[in-house]
Amino acid sequence: MIRRLTAALIAATSLNIAAAQSPDSVRLQEVSIKAYFNPRPAFTTPAAVAHIDTTALANQSGISLVPVLNTVPGVRMEERSPGSYRLSIRGSLLRSPFGVRNIKVYLDEIPFTDGGGNTYFNLIDPQSVYSMEILRGPDGSVFGANSGGVVRLDLEGEAKTGGIAGVQVGSYGLFNQQLGYKLAKGNNTLQVRQSWMKSDGYRDNSAVDRKYVQLNDRWAYSPNGELKAIFFYSDLFYETPGGLTKAQFDLDPKASRPATPTLSSASTQRAAISNKTFFGGLQHKVNLGDHFTHTIAVVTSGTRFENPFITNFEVRKESTDGVRSWLNYHTAFNRATLSVTGGLELMETRARITNYGNRAGTKDTVQAADDLLSQQQTYFLSATATLLERLILEASVSNNVNGYLVERRAPEALARQKRNFEPQTMPRVAASWLITNVFTLRASVSRGYSPPTLAEIRSSDNTINTALQPESGWNYETGFRVRNNKRTILWDVSVFRYRMDRAIVRQVNGAGQEFFVNSGGTDQPGLESQVDVQLLTPGKSRVFRGIRVTNSLTLYDFKFSNYRQSGQDYSGNRLTGVPKNVIITGLKTDLPAGFGLYVQHSYVSEIPLNDAGTAIAASYRLLQAKLGWEGTVSKGLSLRTSVGAENLLNEKYSLGNDLNAVGGRYYNAAPGRNYWLSLAVLF
Repeated sequence: MIRRLTAALIAATSLNIAAAQSPDSVRLQEVSIKAYFNPRPAFTTPAAVAHIDTTALANQSGISLVPVLNTVPGVRMEERSPGSYRLSIRGSLLRSPFGVRNIKVYLDEIPFTDGGGNTYFNLIDPQSVYSMEILRGPDGSVFGANSGGVVRLDLEGEAKTGGIAGVQVGSYGLFNQQLGYKLAKGNNTLQVRQSWMKSDGYRDNSAVDRKYVQLNDRWAYSPNGELKAIFFYSDLFYETPGGLTKAQFDLDPKASRPATPTLSSASTQRAAISNKTFFGGLQHKVNLGDHFTHTIAVVTSGTRFENPFITNFEVRKESTDGVRSWLNYHTAFNRATLSVTGGLELMETRARITNYGNRAGTKDTVQAADDLLSQQQTYFLSATATLLERLILEASVSNNVNGYLVERRAPEALARQKRNFEPQTMPRVAASWLITNVFTLRASVSRGYSPPTLAEIRSSDNTINTALQPESGWNYETGFRVRNNKRTILWDVSVFRYRMDRAIVRQVNGAGQEFFVNSGGTDQPGLESQVDVQLLTPGKSRVFRGIRVTNSLTLYDFKFSNYRQSGQDYSGNRLTGVPKNVIITGLKTDLPAGFGLYVQHSYVSEIPLNDAGTAIAASYRLLQAKLGWEGTVSKGLSLRTSVGAENLLNEKYSLGNDLNAVGGRYYNAAPGRNYWLSLAVLF
């Protein structure tokens, strides 16, 4: 299977290279990566990095970030039900029943991941995102404790005055409205956005409703100084239908989790999540002479979280404060440059969690109540040297201090439990060599380290798991990037092997409540390939003005090692929740009169659903399409309209399985064939 896929990829690449040599070819835009302190060309960056630009985002419906993030090899975003996201980079989904863990997320340079290691990715309106950068694999030497990767979101875009008012409707009662205006005047750019998205959902008890307001401001107060601000308020509500057994999934995939002799159904208990969050961040950058730059970002947020579940009703009040700051020294001499950066990131999250009994969606008596404090401290130093404009050498290291404090208030008060994990040093060395102007070779060695999050220490079984250990490991990686002389083709390949110790794995008890254990370890070898081809057909064609083809290929052979649990030996079993093969192909063509067509095909291979490997989700294929038009109505006023369809093959599949679920309730059915229509006015 792998040989056939690789041969097909090479053949397709060779065909595209030959086709792209037309004199009418259009160059692919040179991508600049901003995550590493100083912007640098992606082509020579010694890391597995992907850039999702405005065009790639515009190809999608705008309802969800799932389809566009899944075009990046090694990245898998799932949606158990509308609004319930999970994000995985290189298998990090293993410990994420919902939400985003083991991945660091930033809004520009402002930390979005809280001090407890959790990121509420679903709070963000997808239409407010202009671009994304994804760093795959452990990069904790600069970004703190993580072993999955880093995601950086740009919510600002270009400094250009203009506004948008749009509405979108679709299947299952979808309604998606947005309104925004950006004022760029002098040295200041102010942007305000508002959106409201709601849907009845495909399944019973799967409605979603998100109201979102965002304010951005960028003020270049002097030639050497700049101040940025990001504020948003998100009011998110979504129902959680719960997992189905294979028999229930086959019989009626639209059903929510039914009742059992001992537990009520998801609809009876009104299982849902409500998340009201305010987020605020400030970022200041100043040039201190010709060689030094100082940057500081501060963040604060507050969350009111409610989760009526099958077995209880959880209420959380969370607040997070943090700072990220660094000093950069940059110099150039002869044909060499040197950049040295030293800094820190300090994050603290306080959480008051109370679990009540759930009486048909109403809080009952208190079952458990805890106050938790989680702190993360990262101190880092990084150096990058560029020699002869072709060789890039990087070395970086961080010291990470993590700990938490727990105080139980009910059912009976207990003494505080404090735990500080042993400080961890996380080094990374990397190199990139521009062998020719069209070929770059890279290699890196890095250590990943990730302590348990608050949601894993104090999981839904209401116990405090002080025995849970951090996971860590070493990642060895090489890769190359190649492009043709006309820069109409780019091929990016990464080959890696990550060996992790004490991997954190989700388990579920008889009541359906989750808890976490250390599994022993994992062995994770993989290959990731991304091909991007820009074509422009000869002028004789009156139909196709331009064609862009993309293909991403993920080949993984992830397995458990030294994993024994409850008398069972799972060593050698495939990693739970991780498909071996994923292939995503996209085609964008520009048509006459302002029309454009985008088609995307996805293939996902079989997925193990439990650690024993006895339950397997079938492979599936998805096909989606979007036809859009944009044109000027009058001076300063234009229209943008599009129509699209998802899951055109009407596949029956689960997008977001409940791993290791008791009773075999693994499946969360995804929507069948569905449609949407959008209209926006730009002014």
